[in-house]
Amino acid sequence: MNDGFFKENIFADSVTHTNLVLFILLKEYICSLRLDEVVFHDDDVSRVDMYMYLYNMMKLTINIPMIDSEYPSYLRAHHILLLLPRNLFHVYLIVSRNHTLETSLRIAESIGQLGGQPTTDVRQLDKILSQFKCLFPNLPAPYYASHLLNTRKRNLTEAERNLLDYFETRMSSEKSEKNLSNICAYMAVAAANMHLSFGHWFRGRCLEKEALKKALESESKSPLNHVRITRNLLNANTEPFRYDGQISCSNLNRSTHVIVTELRTKFWSMVDSGAHPADLLALYFNSPAAMTPIYFAVYLLDLATMWLIYGYPVLHTTLLQCVINADCLQPCPISDAVLSTAFAGMIMAFNAAGAVKQALQLARSAETVLYRFSEKSAFLRASLQVELDQALRSRIDMSHCDRLVNALRLFCPWEATLYQAEVERCRGNTSASHALLQHVIEDVTCRLRDTTACTDSRQHTPKRSDSTDFLSHFEMPTLDGHVPVGGLVRLVQIGVRAQLALVELFLSVGMFTQAEAILDDARCWTNQYKLYAAETSRVLLRQAVAIAQSTFVEPTLTDLDDTLTQLLHQSDVHAQQRGLVFISRLRLRALNDDPQRKTFLRLHLEQLWVALEFFRSVDDRRRILDLLVLLATALNASGHVAERNEVAQAFLELRDKYQFGAGFNSGEHIDVL
Repeated sequence: MNDGFFKENIFADSVTHTNLVLFILLKEYICSLRLDEVVFHDDDVSRVDMYMYLYNMMKLTINIPMIDSEYPSYLRAHHILLLLPRNLFHVYLIVSRNHTLETSLRIAESIGQLGGQPTTDVRQLDKILSQFKCLFPNLPAPYYASHLLNTRKRNLTEAERNLLDYFETRMSSEKSEKNLSNICAYMAVAAANMHLSFGHWFRGRCLEKEALKKALESESKSPLNHVRITRNLLNANTEPFRYDGQISCSNLNRSTHVIVTELRTKFWSMVDSGAHPADLLALYFNSPAAMTPIYFAVYLLDLATMWLIYGYPVLHTTLLQCVINADCLQPCPISDAVLSTAFAGMIMAFNAAGAVKQALQLARSAETVLYRFSEKSAFLRASLQVELDQALRSRIDMSHCDRLVNALRLFCPWEATLYQAEVERCRGNTSASHALLQHVIEDVTCRLRDTTACTDSRQHTPKRSDSTDFLSHFEMPTLDGHVPVGGLVRLVQIGVRAQLALVELFLSVGMFTQAEAILDDARCWTNQYKLYAAETSRVLLRQAVAIAQSTFVEPTLTDLDDTLTQLLHQSDVHAQQRGLVFISRLRLRALNDDPQRKTFLRLHLEQLWVALEFFRSVDDRRRILDLLVLLATALNASGHVAERNEVAQAFLELRDKYQFGAGFNSGEHIDVL
């Protein structure tokens, strides 16, 4: 594509931002020192007023009408400006126009970093750009900078108006009619990206189609590359672009931000199609653009997110620390978004490790650093999830859980629905929990069927299961009409989590046939999208079903050890402890009246005590009671009767304290990973 259009016409993409270097307005005055000393000696006269007076007095010298009453009385007396020669006027206009252009560009390039710059007054930036637009109404740069700034401020009306003004000035100054289609195509692309940032997916699709039409009508076909990128972002489409052959290959000196955007789009398209991690790493490591220092933090964040998707949270957390360090050393163009995402990941990592207090403290600290614009929603959402997890563990106030779920729904309706199902399950409302989980699974299934990227998923997408008679109707929440933040693979992750939670529910009520059917459906998704951690959980639940049905064989018990090894390798601390407890329960059931049972219990007794200490630290009351039952059983089988009695007494006291009721039975509660 022709990147000269971007450079010459100030259509700079917001991902190209560098450090903010704002100069004082009108730094390069003609004879500024002389004017400061001789003419404008009043202390109460602002530099903006001085420049406005100077500029309009010069316009008067070339017989351009002006209204004298528009200027302050203390400036009208300085008629020395009328004596300025016309050639000085033209030189002055050129210098001032260049300064306006440079300053507008610097503002545009800094948009992605304003959230973490407390010394930058956003209102002052608005004022500066307004002055620029008044002084040079035909200059496109201030309009585009205002468009980017208002997009960050979430002011759709002003963002759209400034974008239209920008392209109007471009079209009015265009002398060749052949380039008008190019300008129209770029305008549609910019409008589509703007609506995409506001979450208007359907509007973005319409504008993307309009951009494609205009790009094909243009003579140079230069906008097609940007249309392709926008199309992939909107549609999560991994199929080849139909018009790749019409994209010119002669323009090899493309700007770095275009290459970076293409590379990242291809990366996430491969993730959505279920590519192997080795192929994704090869894509980045073989690209020269990936080694660009200014984009290094962005690439690290992509790789960290990839490892989290594939089920390696420890590697994800390690890379997040590198992301924060790298961005502090060399801020990337979208520094606010990168840092907020990294901080959100660290908050969730602290929560998974049982450090709830540190997680909430980090959330408060991050908010003081990135205190404005929409990027802070990432760690606000993370802090909500930490509070909600802790409320579900303690079960002190279930109405507080409802309030947190409603707040979380503003950030991600899918995540909120999964939490709502867990809340209903904690209340004992099995039918409502089932209906919510089934609603999520069916919604994900429909969206995968409608996504052209999933040509294979039409054959492997799980079928809708028939509703069970004893489950009553529950009012379903409305989910958004687009793929959630994170792309297609994020949608599949949500669907698999709902499936595993539904299997847990079926196991708790003894519906083993339905649980097996859901596990078979989940296998299609976990294998296709390389969700290794979810596949480990699925295998573990499959073994739980076999043991519950008394259909297990000796290889099943051997597979438990292999599954545990995978679980400890792939999971965070919280999931590891839950897995140890889960497998201990399964082995207790499978080895009933077996000589190996005592040996197993002796080997795992120490691990059970460690797990108990962990769940006590996070006040997970249900799992504390579960562990006390397991410990009492293990101690009894090992011949430690006195210790068994102490644990049993502690169980009874805590059960009454936690108000679980005398009907609590650990054997009826299956903990899914």
